[in-house]
Amino acid sequence: MGFDGAALEVVTRLVEALGHRRALAQCSPTALARVRDMIDADPAQPYSLAELAHAAGLSRFQLHRGFMREFGVAPHGYIQHRRVALARRLLKAGHAPAQTALAAGFCDQSHLNRAFVRQFGVSPGRYWLAREAKPVS
Repeated sequence: MGFDGAALEVVTRLVEALGHRRALAQCSPTALARVRDMIDADPAQPYSLAELAHAAGLSRFQLHRGFMREFGVAPHGYIQHRRVALARRLLKAGHAPAQTALAAGFCDQSHLNRAFVRQFGVSPGRYWLAREAKPVS
């Protein structure tokens, strides 16, 4: 067997040993629901992907892929959505936008503004003022 034959033999063995992709670990729907419930319980918390993954018993990558597959949104997007929903409830209850931003877990009012407008099409300030406006009879 010449050099070409030996090289082909080595490559063939490598492909046999390493060439097959491992099946992706399946994320338990229970673990993913646990993470979702954790976020729902307190969306204002500064969750890290590593912390959420640890709670689910998964790697960060497994959590991200599984969350996307199960809920159709990345964990960060879900947290943002829940924070904006919390901000809306706080604004409706009469809290000022600046206070609301911090209470809902945003680092400042401008971050709340961007997320709120993206989700509801109106700024938190306008939403807050509209809550106070009385219909004219």
